[in-house]
Amino acid sequence: MAKEKEITLVNTGVALIIIDRVDVMPGKEITVAESVLERQGTKSLVAQGKLTVKDNSELNDKIIEAFNEKRKPNPTEGKSKAQLEDGGEY
Repeated sequence: MAKEKEITLVNTGVALIIIDRVDVMPGKEITVAESVLERQGTKSLVAQGKLTVKDNSELNDKIIEAFNEKRKPNPTEGKSKAQLEDGGEY
């Protein structure tokens, strides 16, 4: 049985992050299986800049891009202040 590839994650945020029941303080690292990156919570933390894959900025950028593609469009984007204040058409 092949051993799963491991990666090192770095907590770049300002708060404690718990990964697989292990506390990761800000600035600290944790080595985990690569399958952890498939979790939606991990993807979200990477996209927010609170968690990064150590020495792999290409993978970080790929995760951020994929996460942002799934994000819903902002309904207020592209509208003027007057359009937002009048409540729209009925």
